[in-house]
Amino acid sequence: MAAGARDPERARTSKVGDALVVRIRAALNGTDSRLVLLGAVLLAMGIGVADWLTRPELSLVVFYLLPLLMVAGRCAPRTAVAFALALSLQGIVIGISAPTALSRSVIVWNTGVRTAFYLLVAGLVISLRRVLEDLAWQAERDPLTHAPNRRAFAEAAERAFNSSRRTSRPVTVLYLDVDYLKPVNDSIGHEAGDRLLCRVADVLGDDLRSIDLFARAGGDEFVILLPDSDGDEARQAVARLRQALAVPFELAPGVLADTGVSASFGGWVGVPGPHTTVDDVLQLADQGMYEAKRRRDGSVPLAGEPSRAQGPDSALPPAP
Repeated sequence: MAAGARDPERARTSKVGDALVVRIRAALNGTDSRLVLLGAVLLAMGIGVADWLTRPELSLVVFYLLPLLMVAGRCAPRTAVAFALALSLQGIVIGISAPTALSRSVIVWNTGVRTAFYLLVAGLVISLRRVLEDLAWQAERDPLTHAPNRRAFAEAAERAFNSSRRTSRPVTVLYLDVDYLKPVNDSIGHEAGDRLLCRVADVLGDDLRSIDLFARAGGDEFVILLPDSDGDEARQAVARLRQALAVPFELAPGVLADTGVSASFGGWVGVPGPHTTVDDVLQLADQGMYEAKRRRDGSVPLAGEPSRAQGPDSALPPAP
């Protein structure tokens, strides 16, 4: 089989793996850590009672792994270590007070083995959590700009759309296209082009509201989500971004971009209908961006904007 034929399959496999990592992280973060800790403490106490009632020859140490895994998988690392030590202390109390008491040397040995075992398990789970968190972060980030990627944007946009449907407050999706990226790559180099894209990502991250979200859609394009924003508010946001992008910066060693970054904006605004998808809106916003590039007058064409339906933006298709 040719390499080109395997690439789609590899891409699908990568997407499935990324989605699985994101879901695992969501499952780990979906429950309040305090509730998890409380449940683990109660479970450990129940196992401790059973351990106290059974003969010393019948070890229940393996059952303590369940509450330990709960804490190490959801709570802070320090809490997991403290919980592991608490389990060891509980083992000492059980060894001393059990109906069939153990000798001191056996208690010391069992305590040392249990403590090492619990700390090892807690450390492994904590390390696994960190790996999963890193993988989940990478699965939702653009590797160059570290901005969210299109998948992360789509998930956030879907939540914003659902909120907009409930409240009937409009939401705006903007498409941003960086002008003149190809000439920069051709004349100065791709490293300068990468620096240009990172500059745009930095400006978006600094100047948008905390409730807004942006992502790199690919190439020289970014998408921006403005919840609870109508057309006028979206244009005000674009004006602020243009002003921030126009600040000069060093494009390459010894090369100053004295006019900053030029970009074209288009978008969609409205309350999404029951069957409106994120892809539908992104397609309309993309059309608005190309309309802005065609006009070259600094306008921000917004599809679905009733107040401008008879104005120059009416050439865009209506909202789905």
